[in-house]
Amino acid sequence: MNIFIRIGALLLLMGALCFFYLKRPGAAPQPQAGTATPPPAAGEDAGPDLSTPKGVALAFANAVAAGDEDAMSKLVIGNGTHSYAYYAGVAEVVSAEHVFEMALKSRFGDSCELPREIESLGHLPTMPANFDELKEEIDGDKASLADASGHVGVRLKKVDGAWKVDFYAADAASEPGETEDKDKAREQIAAARKGFDQVSTKLIEGKYTDCKTAIDAVKEAIGPMVKAYFGAGILSVPVTAG
Repeated sequence: MNIFIRIGALLLLMGALCFFYLKRPGAAPQPQAGTATPPPAAGEDAGPDLSTPKGVALAFANAVAAGDEDAMSKLVIGNGTHSYAYYAGVAEVVSAEHVFEMALKSRFGDSCELPREIESLGHLPTMPANFDELKEEIDGDKASLADASGHVGVRLKKVDGAWKVDFYAADAASEPGETEDKDKAREQIAAARKGFDQVSTKLIEGKYTDCKTAIDAVKEAIGPMVKAYFGAGILSVPVTAG
């Protein structure tokens, strides 16, 4: 089932989450608290504007798409909620796919190519064009992002002068049955992450003798989640795992 439909009321961030931002090894360290952040070099992307609710929402989406749970946690309140746990699970799958992909290339070389439906789990598509059209509304220390129909998908709160994605509010706004859907999705995603981890471990240990065998193993391990939650509309490619 399309996760955007199933968890659509969770946040409009599911679309923004697809903003392609891949954390690279050796990235510049984050400045310590109390230090000034230097301006970006000429031609360098400054990243989302963290002084605005919309910028923070996009930064959170970028962090999810990068599998960067540390960055995610710094941009939210309510990291113990059902809603946040879903996104943490997505980030774990992204990271697990990165590890598997690196292990596969290390073992069998660049000629060993992943099927797109698997690779896409670690390299999420770009955000949809309508992200820029989301309306930002600020009311004191609270803010929201809504689509053209008025549906509020992202709620934020200003804490100690900084905007945070408010997952307490996301849980409170959940419709009947939605929390159960989130938890079920989280379980399926956790199973996929475990599948990636198990196959990656065997791959590193030399248990697979060729590229195809390793890929078939990961297809079997994560196939149910791919079919159930990352079908048409999210990956934008045919789903054939399983």
